[in-house]
Amino acid sequence: MNGDPVILVTGASGAVAGALMDRTVGQGVRVLAVSSHGPQHSWPHVTWFEQDLERGPADVRAGTLVSLGALRHALAQVERGIGTGRVLAVSPALGEQLALVRGRKLTESDRELPQIEDRLRAACRERDITLTLLKPSLVYSGGDDGSFAPTAWSLSQRSVLWLGQGGLRQPVHADDLASLILRCLQLGDDSAGSWSLAGDETLSIAAMLERVASRFGVPIRRLPVPAWWARRSLDTLDLSPALRVDLAGLYGHDLLPDDSPARRRLGWQPQGFRP
Repeated sequence: MNGDPVILVTGASGAVAGALMDRTVGQGVRVLAVSSHGPQHSWPHVTWFEQDLERGPADVRAGTLVSLGALRHALAQVERGIGTGRVLAVSPALGEQLALVRGRKLTESDRELPQIEDRLRAACRERDITLTLLKPSLVYSGGDDGSFAPTAWSLSQRSVLWLGQGGLRQPVHADDLASLILRCLQLGDDSAGSWSLAGDETLSIAAMLERVASRFGVPIRRLPVPAWWARRSLDTLDLSPALRVDLAGLYGHDLLPDDSPARRRLGWQPQGFRP
């Protein structure tokens, strides 16, 4: 990798961070991981800092910041100005769709996301920091302890899924995103800019949940219902806050970002939906 081999990772307890740490084993880099939660795994090249970034930025020095948590924490870290020359941040590809979210599924930070992105760009520009902003659609992790495992359990408690088609999604696997982060770090300044990312498979919300049920061996049949009824049905499922916004809050809307620039210039090669 180019530049400083010390990488500060915020939001380090998430699935993307875990995949990134797995992929950086033996790569000659040192990772300083910050999260409000202790680590579930250990890696030889990772030093862990348990800190609530709501109380202030991490007091550590690293040439590269990889932000995998709340974007406002990346902004605070940049504004603190402790030797950072490169920022790679992940931010949801909701953008103007935020205004379409139904119900009370957005936090104040969610609503401020476009403004925080603008402030981060300005802060990096003022400090001559190279910024790569990755904007994936729905991000998930697979496996028995993945993002949809709790959802599968709640599906197992019923025999019918009351749901229409519900809009199209292109889910992004956490490991694919971690792979791209490494690629961007290798590309250096050539990866600067804002990049929309989509998974390699387009599915309706209904098809996604049917595949989740099949993956976990849950027998279920779907009955089409009006959108308002479908949203209530989704609200009864065990979903993470991000999935609740993406699936229930934006039910009825397609989220299909154009990732052709990232495929062409960053070598983005995602896989299909693997819950």
